[in-house]
Amino acid sequence: MVDEMIEHASVKVAQTKKKPQNKKSKTALVVISVVLIIAALIGGFYWGKMSGKRTFNFADLTSDWQIYKSNDYGFSFKYPKEWNVGQNEGKDGFIISREGKNIIAFNVYNKRGVSIKEPQYAIQISVPFGKTHYLIFSTSTENEAKDIFYNIAATLEFNK
Repeated sequence: MVDEMIEHASVKVAQTKKKPQNKKSKTALVVISVVLIIAALIGGFYWGKMSGKRTFNFADLTSDWQIYKSNDYGFSFKYPKEWNVGQNEGKDGFIISREGKNIIAFNVYNKRGVSIKEPQYAIQISVPFGKTHYLIFSTSTENEAKDIFYNIAATLEFNK
C-alpha cells in the first residue's frame, strides 16, 4: 500500500512538472524578440549615421588658402586667402588679420608662455620645434573665427 502511494505521488509530481506553456507567454516572448530586433536595427542605423559625421577633411577646407612660409624657422601653414599676415610689432612673431582686425597671433619663443593679456580668455596651441623654440598660435575665446584658428594650426608643417 505504501508502495502504491509513493508511486501515485511520483506520477502526480511528474504530471505537474510537464505543464504545457501558456499561449500568452509564447506571444509575449515573440513580441519582446521582435521589439529587441527592431531596436537593434534602429540603434545600428543611428550609430552608423552618427559615426559618419565625426570625420573631418582639412584638405578640402584649406585647399584655396594661401601659404605662409618662414625660411628663418623652417615652418609653413595655410591661412584664408582674404586674410593677411603682418609683423607683430615688438615681438618675434606675426599677426593674422582680417579686414584690419587682428584675429590670430603666432610667435616664436624660446620658452612656453601665455601671450594674451587676459589668459583666462586665451586659446593657445604651443608647438615645440628645434631644441629650444616654441611656435605659439593664440587667439581669444571670444573670437568668432575659432574654427579657422584650429584649421590654420592643423596645416602647420616643418620644413627643416
